[in-house]
Amino acid sequence: MQNICLNEKKKDFARKIFISVFLIYAILGSNSLTYGNRIITPIMWAAMFFSVVILAYRLLNLKEYFKVPETVIIIAVLSTIGLSTVINRNYSFKNNIIYCVYWVIYFLILFTCEKKKSTKSCKSDIGFVSVVFVSYTTLAVIASFILLFMGVGITNTAKDTNYQYNLGFVWGRLWGVFINPNNGAVSCAVSITMLIFAFISYKKVWKRIVFGVLIFIHLMYIVFSDSRTGAVVLSVSIASFLLCAVLNMIKDKKLILKLLSFVMAIGVAAAAFVSVRELKNITNNTVNFVSGIISDGNKDNKDNIIDRGYDISDDVSNRRFDVWKSGVEVYKNSAHNIIFGLSFCGFTDYARDNMPQTYIVNNDFGDMTTLDNELLNILISNGIIGFLSVAAFVIYIIAVVFKNFAFISSGNKYYVCLMLSIPISLAAAAMFSSVMFFHFSPNTIIFWYLLGRLSAFLISERTYSDDK
Repeated sequence: MQNICLNEKKKDFARKIFISVFLIYAILGSNSLTYGNRIITPIMWAAMFFSVVILAYRLLNLKEYFKVPETVIIIAVLSTIGLSTVINRNYSFKNNIIYCVYWVIYFLILFTCEKKKSTKSCKSDIGFVSVVFVSYTTLAVIASFILLFMGVGITNTAKDTNYQYNLGFVWGRLWGVFINPNNGAVSCAVSITMLIFAFISYKKVWKRIVFGVLIFIHLMYIVFSDSRTGAVVLSVSIASFLLCAVLNMIKDKKLILKLLSFVMAIGVAAAAFVSVRELKNITNNTVNFVSGIISDGNKDNKDNIIDRGYDISDDVSNRRFDVWKSGVEVYKNSAHNIIFGLSFCGFTDYARDNMPQTYIVNNDFGDMTTLDNELLNILISNGIIGFLSVAAFVIYIIAVVFKNFAFISSGNKYYVCLMLSIPISLAAAAMFSSVMFFHFSPNTIIFWYLLGRLSAFLISERTYSDDK
């Protein structure tokens, strides 16, 4: 028994080292202060080493993993991106190989875990990654506001890729140290959800004060970033938690109450979104007022105002509608690749060769390398078979939730509700950005890692729970 406990402790320690390395790698690559820095390379190789070790271990225990339906579905999903890469090998083959590796990491390394994990072990994994993630966003947000107060606004260009990114307050938005303000805002929204759980869980007043302050500064970053995607993620996260909680309370009641719960959730999401947008107006009015007092009304304060009118004045979708329309045009034009797609790194090259007038390659901003919608990304990249295989995976996850939710112990119900709200809200963000399949960021890692542990947690609550 002692040996078993020791082995579990070793496994727990190894898991924490592994996920820490992955998060550090993703964080450094998503940070304006470290983007393109040589320090990323050894951490990348460390992450790859862990991946190979974990993958080898799971291959040795393949029979155990084949006992659950998700393994077959995951193999089908991975096969589609592999087929698409081979079929479209004339278009960005090397880059597509990288995305194949990403998908293996998402599904087989981050998501997949032992289904006989105890609820205690699942909670330990979720708790640890939450602490690391919130610590990262807290430091990043503080650094971002320091840059704001210092008046920093710099545009840099990466030496190797010529990719331009900003530092500080640029173009009416707070980028801060996040290489992309939308991704930064989404990270803050996820952290707010985690902090809300901590606020509820801890009873000591001073701890609640700390968590409350942290929630506030994360919320203010979302406001200053002027990210509608971040506001959507926060709104959906709050609404989905309330919906899960209410449905849990009225599970044996009339259908009309459940329908009213959905209406309530939509109303809460809308109210939360509007509130974030109104905070922007309040902040701008406050900045104008204070600046007017300091400068005695003689200073133009436009540089301090949160206003991204530069990119949405003529298009509320910020070009997304044009990008989506163009993506569909390219997909329909490639009739011979409808089944297997054009590959993620290949559809832009295909459009440039065959449809040079379409928007994703003929615009004022340069070639579009993503369609800012994961459903369209999958459809055009992996074709119908790829889309259907991912749909099967999504249906499986939904089935796991509905099948096992009723068996959750009373003390864990609200915990599950809150933790489920994170992948649900990130899935909502995936409708407007690439955060699930075609991007390697802290948000992506959190999505797949939490989704896998929550799946194992739900199954464990029904069959192997050590809390009952």
